Order: sequence, then structure tokens, then C-alpha cells
Amino acid sequence: MDTFLQDVRFALRLFARNPWFAALAVVALALGIGANTAVFSVVHAVLIKPLPFPNPDALVAVYDTQPFCPTCPASFPKYVDWRDQNAVFDAIGGSSPGSSVLTGKGNPERIRTTRVTASLFRVFQLAPLVGRWISEDEDKPGGAPVAVLSYGFWQERFAGDPNVVGQTIVLDGITRTIVGVMPVDFTVQRAQVWVPLALALDQKRRGNHFMPVVARLKPGVSVATAQREMIALGVRLAKEYPTNHGIDVVSYRDVVVGDTGRSLLVLVGSVAFVLLIACANVANLLLARAASRRREITIRTALGAARARLARQLLTESVLLALVGGAFGVLLAFWGVRAFVSMAPVNFPRLTSIGVDAGVLAFTLAISVATGIVFGLAPALHAFHQHPSDAIKQDETRSGSGRGVRRASSALVVIEIALSLVLLIGAGLMMKSLLRIVHQDAGFTVERLLTFELTLPNSRYSDHARVTAFYDDALSRIRGLPGVQRVGAINMLPLVNWGNNSDFTIEGRTWPDGRSPLLETRVVRGDYFQAMGIHLLRGRLFTERDNATAPKVVIINETVAQRFFAGDDPVGKRLTFYGSGGPLSEIVGVVSSVRSADLSRLPLIEAYAPDLQYPNNSMTFVVRTSAEPTALTAAIRQEIAAIDALQPLSAVRTMEEVVRTSTARPRLLSVLTGVFALIAGLLAAVGTYGIMAYSVSQQTREIGIRMAMGADPAAVIRVVLGDGVKLIAAGVALGAAGAFALTNVLTTMLYEVSPTDPTVFATTCAGVACVALAACYVPARSATRVDPMIVLREL
Repeated sequence: MDTFLQDVRFALRLFARNPWFAALAVVALALGIGANTAVFSVVHAVLIKPLPFPNPDALVAVYDTQPFCPTCPASFPKYVDWRDQNAVFDAIGGSSPGSSVLTGKGNPERIRTTRVTASLFRVFQLAPLVGRWISEDEDKPGGAPVAVLSYGFWQERFAGDPNVVGQTIVLDGITRTIVGVMPVDFTVQRAQVWVPLALALDQKRRGNHFMPVVARLKPGVSVATAQREMIALGVRLAKEYPTNHGIDVVSYRDVVVGDTGRSLLVLVGSVAFVLLIACANVANLLLARAASRRREITIRTALGAARARLARQLLTESVLLALVGGAFGVLLAFWGVRAFVSMAPVNFPRLTSIGVDAGVLAFTLAISVATGIVFGLAPALHAFHQHPSDAIKQDETRSGSGRGVRRASSALVVIEIALSLVLLIGAGLMMKSLLRIVHQDAGFTVERLLTFELTLPNSRYSDHARVTAFYDDALSRIRGLPGVQRVGAINMLPLVNWGNNSDFTIEGRTWPDGRSPLLETRVVRGDYFQAMGIHLLRGRLFTERDNATAPKVVIINETVAQRFFAGDDPVGKRLTFYGSGGPLSEIVGVVSSVRSADLSRLPLIEAYAPDLQYPNNSMTFVVRTSAEPTALTAAIRQEIAAIDALQPLSAVRTMEEVVRTSTARPRLLSVLTGVFALIAGLLAAVGTYGIMAYSVSQQTREIGIRMAMGADPAAVIRVVLGDGVKLIAAGVALGAAGAFALTNVLTTMLYEVSPTDPTVFATTCAGVACVALAACYVPARSATRVDPMIVLREL
């Protein structure tokens, strides 16, 4: 221990003598270790940390599989069949996310609520923090109106009152008794309040798929076994009910993580490259420093000092540097994790659990020690490369050891350039893909468009005539506001709500194998198409005459017309939707297609029906304005309050915000990859400058003699740059080859961009080469300023 403390004290004295060396090394390591710690924090929370439920590996999601929808939610009748006829689940439960208007405490406010089965508690086996869960009797039609609060809602609205059980809240006009509060980790459907589903079995609603289902496997039952058993059950049910579909079982963890794992692994690779570059940088610094201490070390060796003892001292210095860098890296990681959480979309998996915890700190300690050993090993070995007598006799500037240092440093610089180039090419591909997505034509006009949601509670708007009257009045009032050009409404706004699909048939046609495509259906009202800038291509739009007493009508998008009516005029044809048993609706118009699901996905096959024929309690208004859209928010609130004081506006935002939110995930990945790539490029540039500056310092005498003999400064610069160009060429060639091999992992994350895009490759290679050349030019230029007389006097 005393020897170790001596090594530490000696290392600290050396660092104090050369603070710039220590500062550069610590900064490089802090960037590399901090980036790795921050990304590991995210990976640990999302991919490694177990789900916060007892025996989480036993949790599965159960899907209704359809020809064009392999992971659809269940209908309630199907859920009942699965619940009663399975032999592999200990418990199975379902939920239906939505929203409710909270009244009685300040202004009316729409909050996130989820209707759940009582059995959901037995699936997750997570006991309420306060009170109890919903009972089986409460989950029946006519059961007591109760509610369970989320931890966040309890803290926000009830200040964490431990006596909250027994108090009441009013949701959609219904007074509900609070029976429990769930722990902070229970974030199912990100709900603020859970209420009983309380549905009656109605076989007519077998095709109404709205209910995500989760289950807990029986002990000893694997996911694969449950999948086989439920697929077989699906086959039996399909024979009993012709409209039934199949069943699939998937690990609940896979559902929670989704495709995020692939993106996180890309980030892990990125920060690993940053750390390797940082290690190469510090190794270069230590090699140069070891060369300057070579005589000291070899003399100590000649005097009898054990090589292992000296190697331990050198490794102690490098590990100490790494630990200090790791300490600063943890500070950067705390900041980085907070920045990540603030930038991530709200639906990012397990977002609330992301943080720097004990496991992350242990990772940082391990990676710091490992890093110190890695970049300290080469200088330690180099210190004993030469025989002591040779080292004492030779002048470093003329020794083979000096050339050995330059060769090792040059190799590290080539590696730095190559790694940074791979990262920068990957970041360039991601950025080009993001730009393609962002500038993709959505099919509607985004600018000067305000959106907001209105949901009328069934408790006060169960009559269709009253729903229709409310929306008629709301549209009329908003239309009369100054600055409003067009106003309409839709039940599912593009890029926000989608997935309301059903089988459909075209009159006089049959589908191959009886497998109908899924038609996305939307209900619209007012001047929706004009407000959104969706163009009428054929036929007409809806009018007030398309009401409940008129024949059913429908408008299809251009995608439907091209796919199912190629070479034929669809106007006047008839189809059914909401299931093949629905009424025939005449196609009265064709409109341009919009990208409802995602800007990176092609338009879906969609049809629009008039709200007057299919009244819907929940609608999203779109208001086209002549000025700043948000300036109308207060006036619109007043108009809605004049109709119903208990009806709040929710999700008020511009369409530009909607589009921005829809691209949040690819934007986040592109930004982070770009930041890490820029850090890597900066470190590589510093490393290139360092090796060239070291090389020039080793050639000071030679350059001075040349200058004294009348050498042209430009020729000296060309000689020095020649060495740098060789390193740059080798690094760029190696990096381009590595990028060509590695960027294929990005294929599924790129939109309309090839993983070997020649423009990105050529531009990035040229940019890296230019920056590296600039890093070489500075020490080359300084070499020409050597005073020949000073050099000659020292000979």
C-alpha cells in the first residue's frame, strides 16, 4: 500500500509540473467516458434493467393477428374467449387508453385515463402504494364508479395525501371514489387515472378491436409454448367465428422496447468509437511524454529498479488520469442524461426510469480503470523497449527510440482519423435521412394551421343529436372569429392518431382467399379538406345534405383509387367499411393522399365518412388562419366555454408542432450521432496536430540546418506536410473501408438514403481530409520560423 501511495504522489507531482498535459488528457477522457456513461445510462434503463414487476420475464402481450395487421389489439368478445379458453396464462387482462374531462377542482381539464379490467392487477402483480386495485365486482356493468390514481397525479393534485382513499374525483361528469394509488413505476398506458372497463359481452362487437391485452405465463410455460397454444386456439375460434383472426404471443419486454433497441446499439457503437479515439489521443500524449522521460527510466533500470515496478508506476499514472477523467465524465453524464430525457419524445420506452444510478457508476469506474490500462500499456511497454546502455549513450532526437515513438504515434493517428471518419459518415447518412423525412410532402399544408381536441363525455352527450348540435355550434362560432379562413374537424388527426381500420368490400368484387385489406377510416366535419389543404381530385366533397337521413356516402384517397380502381372512375361505385356487414356507401369523391401514419411511410389506403352520418364524440379541430395560429387560442376557448363551460380544449398545438413531434425519434438519433461524431472529429484533429507538432519538434535540428543552408520555407512546409498527407490518406482509406462495411447496420433506420451513399462518403472524406490537413499545416508553418543561428549554436 505504501508503494502504491508513493506512485500516486509521484504521479500527482508530475502532473503538477505539466498541467497542460494533464488537462488535455483529462478533457479527452472526460468526453469519451462521459459520453459512454450517458449512453450506458439509457441502455441500462431501457434494455438491461428488468421491468419493475415481479418475475417480468413471465409477462407477454397477446395480439389479434390479421392479414394486414399482425399486432392488432383485441375486441372485448375475443378477449373473453382468450381469457376463458387458454391453458397457459395465470392471468390475462386488457386496457383501453383514452381521456376524460376532470371537473370540480379549478378549470375543467382533460387528463389521460385508461379503462382496465380488474384482472390487470393479477397480471402485473404490483401492489398499490396506497389502498387497493379495482375489484371484479366494480369491473362489471353497473359496478361502483371507482378510480385508481397514478403516483404523479396523486402528488400533483392531492399533494401526496395519505388519506386520499375515499375521496372523490369527477371524470366526464361521473363522480368516482378513489380506491388506490399505484407506485411510481406503474406507467401502463402512461395513464394518470385508471377506471374499470365494465363492459358487457356483445358478440356483435367482435370486430371492434380497441383493447391491448397482456398476460402472465403460468410457471414453467415459455413464450414459445404459449405462442403455439394460442395459435392453435386462434385456429379453433376462426372455425367458430368466420370473421375471427389469429392469435400471437410476444414477450412484453420486446413490446415495451420495440425497435428502440437497434437505435440504442448504434449509439453504443458511436460512443465506443469516441472512447477509442480519446484513448488513442491520450496514448499519444503519454508516448511523447515517455520519450522525454526515457533517459530517466533507463537510468533507473540500469541502477537496479525492477521493470515491473516501473511499469506499475507508469500504469498508476495512466489509471489515475483515467479516474480523474471518469470523475469529470460522470458530471458530463448527469448533464447528458438530463438533456436526453428532455429531448426524447414522451413515448420513448421507459423514459421515466432513465438516470445515473449505482449500476451506471460501477460501469463508469470499470471503464475508467480499463481505459487507463489500455492507453497506458503502450507507453509502459515502450519504456523498456531499448537496452539501458543504448539509451544512456544516445541522444533522443537521433535514436531509434524516437523513430519508434513516431511510428507508434502515427499508427494511433491513422486509427483516430479512420474511427472518426466512420462516425462522421454514419452521422451524415442519418442527417440526410432526417432531412428527407422532414422535407417529405405530407399531403397537406402545415403552415398557419391550429389544432385542438374536443371530446364530449358520454354521460352528458349520449344523444347523437346533441353531439351534432354541439359541433355545429362550435364550427359556426370559430368560423366567425377574425383571422379564421377555414375550420373543420376529424376524429383522428394525421401523424397523431391512426390505426382505426376495418375490413372493407367493394360492391361486385371478392378478395383473393377472402382476405380483405384493412381500410383506414376517418370521420370528418365542416371544411376539413379545405382547411388542411387536401385537394379534391375527382367528384365532390361532403355537404350538409349528407346527413343521417341521406344515403351513406364516402370519400376515398388517391391511393385507394389507384390500387383498386386503376383505369376506372371510382365515383359512383359503392363499398362497405367497418366490417363487411356494414351498409353500402357510395363513393362521391377522391382526394389527394396524406401521410397519416408517419412521414417516412407511404400513404395508407384511407376513406373518409361524414360526421353527420357517423357521429363521433371525440374530434380534433383544424383551423386555417391568416396570421399566427396560436393567437386565436384564447378566443376559441371563450367560444367553446360559451357552448359548454365544462368542456376544455386539449392538445392545443400548431400543425408544425405535430409534424415536429412525429419526427422526434429520428431527430434525436441524428442529433446524438452527429454530436458524438463531431466530438470524435475534434479529438482526431487534436491528435493529428499533436503528432505533427511532436514530429516537428524531433526534426528541429534538421530543419534549422536546412534553413541555414538557404532552404525555401515552402519546401520545408511541403516536406513536413508530406508526412501528414501519408497519415491522412491512410486514415481516410481505412475509415472509408470501415464505413462501407459498418453502415449497413443503419439500413432499416435510413429513409430514401443508401447506406453507401456516394455523396455522403465523398463529402465526409473530403471534409475530414481538409481538417486533418489544417491540423498538419499549423506545426508545418511554425517549423519555418525556426531560427537557424540558435540551432547551429546548439550543435
